[in-house]
This record gives sequence, structure tokens and C-alpha cells, in this order.
Amino acid sequence: MSGKLNLSKLFTEDGDNKEIGRWTNVILMRITLFIFGGIFIWYAINQLSSIISVVIIAYFFGVTLEPLVNFLASKGVKKSVGAALCIFAILAAIILIMVLFGGLLISQLTALLNDIPDSYVSLQKFVHEEFKFELPTGSEITEQLFIKYANEIGSQAVGAGISLFATLINTITAIMLIYYLSSQGDRFRNLVVRHFPTQKQLKIRETMSIVSSKVAAFLDSRLILAIISTVVTSIFLKIMDIPFYLPLGLFVGVISQFIPTIGAYIGSALPVLVCLSLKGLVVTVIVLVFLVIYQQIENFIFLPKVSAETLQLNPAVTFLAVLSFGYLFGPLGAFLALPVTATLSTLLKIYLKIYEIAPETDLGKVDG
Repeated sequence: MSGKLNLSKLFTEDGDNKEIGRWTNVILMRITLFIFGGIFIWYAINQLSSIISVVIIAYFFGVTLEPLVNFLASKGVKKSVGAALCIFAILAAIILIMVLFGGLLISQLTALLNDIPDSYVSLQKFVHEEFKFELPTGSEITEQLFIKYANEIGSQAVGAGISLFATLINTITAIMLIYYLSSQGDRFRNLVVRHFPTQKQLKIRETMSIVSSKVAAFLDSRLILAIISTVVTSIFLKIMDIPFYLPLGLFVGVISQFIPTIGAYIGSALPVLVCLSLKGLVVTVIVLVFLVIYQQIENFIFLPKVSAETLQLNPAVTFLAVLSFGYLFGPLGAFLALPVTATLSTLLKIYLKIYEIAPETDLGKVDG
């Protein structure tokens, strides 16, 4: 009798190895299907990333508009008409803002970009005089950027027309999906619920409704805070006679609200650097003090009032979500990280049972 293991018997149904061979074949088949299925799904996601992004954006905008559509429906307006009115009102508001402030924003943004070399020279001189530290020259930075991105810019310029057309198609698709999701939210939920057993349908429907309301309230609160921050910061920079006050205020408002934890610091960095290079140290300190004070006012006054009923997210979790989504899906992924995290957080709070911390294990009391 040979002491060697005959592996061929594991894949047959003869003799004593009949049961082992049958289960081995099943396991191997499942592993093979799992591997090839995973490869196919990953390939499909990469190929359809733009469409998936449009669907996700449309879902969150549709969820955000649905409460307003429901409010109009309670006043006797059909949901289809209410959704159309909301979308047209938003588009009209965007067009109006662009007409009133678009020219000023574009001119200031263009001037800001054109002024970057002179501002950098001033900043370089200030750092050298105050801290005796030499920053790289503008020509060195320009040369490095040219070497790094010249080929990419050339290849992207060829497909600029195609990208513009694709953006137009994606925008129209997103508007259509937003209209459907905001006007036919109940029908969409029925479409999902019908795939679950009868005894679970009520729970699934309640879960979807809670997620929709929480995410909508969360996005609404962030949008309101971004508008307040943009307006207040722009007005203050205008009073201080800071150039490019409108794009700087918009940058502060958007970045501080949609990038958690460090967004306020990143948003404040640009106006501080601009002031430092153009207005000197005294004005820069005044602007920095204003930004710090406003951030505290927002945290302790505006934020509790605006988001009292909305979902509160852990800063560390949201920060990691922004980094992860930004790395995987680019800037759009970083923007969508907050609503996606809000959705997942709501689901976990619904389906995970939370227990009280026992007094002897409460480390917060020991540390406090």
C-alpha cells in the first residue's frame, strides 16, 4: 500500500471518496464562480463608473427634494407637477445667480488665477524675510508641473469635446432620475419592497423612509450652512477690501461643510494665504481671527439650530470616508462620501442593537 495521497480520488465519485468528491466539486465550482463573478463586477463598476455616479447623485438629490414634493402634494399639487416645479425653481435660481454674480465670480476667479505668480513671489519674499527660509522659485514649480502634466493635458484636450457632450448627457439623465425619484418615491420603494417576504416588507419600507428623511435633512442642513458661510465670509472679505472675495467666500463655504473635520482649516487656508501675499500680516491676522470666531459661532449657534433633527456623524468615520471615496472615485467620490456615510450610519442604527455601557466599563468616566 502506497503512503502517498492520491488527489485524483478527491474529484471522483468512486469508492469511499464518493461524498468527498461530490462536495469538493461543489466547493471548487462555487469558488470559481465567486472569483470570476467578482472580477466581472469590478470590471463593470469601472466601466460604468460615470453612470453609477449619476445614479447616486440623482438618488440623493431626489431624496432631498421628496419632502418638498410631499409638502406640495399635501396642499393639493400633484406629485409629478410638484417635482417639476421644484426642479424648474432650482434651475431658475441657479441661472439667476449666474446672471447676477456669474460674471463677477468668473472675472474674480480669472484674476485670482492670473495673480497666483505675483502672490507667490510676495509670499516667498515674506517667508524669506520673516523666517529666513527659501521656498522654491516659481519657475522651478512651473517646470515640475509642466513635466508632470504636459502629456496628460495634451491627451485630455483631444477628448474635451467628447467629455463636454458626455457631461450634457449625464446632466439630462440626472435631471430625469431626480424627477422620477422625487415624484415617484413611494412607487420606487414598492418596487424594492416587493422583492422581500410579506412579513418583512413593512420593516423594509420603514427603513427606506427613515433613511430618505435622515439623508435629506442632513444634506439640507449642510447646504444651508454652506450658503450662510459663503455669504458671511464674502461680505467680511469685501468689507476688508480683500480682492477675489466672492470665489474665496464660496471656497470657504463649500469646503468647510462638505469635507469633515479638517474642511474648516482647508477652507480658511486659501483666503489667509491670499491676504498674507496681498495685504500684509495685520490684515491676515484679522481675517484669521474672523474665520476662527465664525467657526465657533457656527458650531455652537448655527449648527445646533439647523441640524437639531438631522443625523450626527462621527468626525473620524466621515474623514476616513472622504479619503477612501476620494481615492477610489476622485473629487466626486469625496463629495458623495457624506451622504453615503449618512445612509450607512442610519442603516446601522436601525438594524444594530445598542446596549447601555456598564458603569465598571465606562472609560469615559475614568478619563473624565
